[in-house]
Amino acid sequence: MENDTPRTRWLRDLTVFEGYHEALLASVDTALRGEPLFTPSEAADPDLSLHAYLDWCASDRPIGDAGTARREKSFVR
Repeated sequence: MENDTPRTRWLRDLTVFEGYHEALLASVDTALRGEPLFTPSEAADPDLSLHAYLDWCASDRPIGDAGTARREKSFVR
């Protein structure tokens, strides 16, 4: 990392999981290259994609039926 200072290390430690910043930077680089961030099945999963989540919210499906086989929880509307 170019800015390796005590403050930047402290700020990095505030994130939820180790490797967050590296994964975020890789995702931004991928998006800037115009490459997809998700496979088609991931893009349709409301747990992974904001667009899929918004589509699910706008649908007439009952609560708890987000359309994924692995779903164990439901979204609260």
